[in-house]
Amino acid sequence: MSEPARPAAAPDDDWSEEDVTPIEDLSSATLERLATRLRDRTRCFAARINREAELDALWTLADMAASQLRLAPHGVAGMSRPELPRATADDLTELALLIFGAHDLNADGETAAAADLITQAASLANELEPAAPTMEGSSE
Repeated sequence: MSEPARPAAAPDDDWSEEDVTPIEDLSSATLERLATRLRDRTRCFAARINREAELDALWTLADMAASQLRLAPHGVAGMSRPELPRATADDLTELALLIFGAHDLNADGETAAAADLITQAASLANELEPAAPTMEGSSE
């Protein structure tokens, strides 16, 4: 017996491993790259699934970091994410909420709105990143 014929997938709706981007941190650069992928490379269901996985990874990093800071012994300053050394538990919770909102918008096919939330998250992350080194002796 032969297998039943499956409906043909839309030409751009085939899953591709090349469209999956590893998420390694919560830096503004990582968030900005995701916002770009949401705007430019998320046109079909398979791409939305890939973005969902990336958003899940980001949310997990932010949520775990917020929990780590909240659970640190009183009076012990901890740095939960080296790329965001100035982040407080509240900052990381706000970041997680923006990411979660983008996740839901992406699931509803609202990828432009999801990208806008991730751009907001990138702005917040940028504020929490280490200050750029200054050039000593430069004349301004």
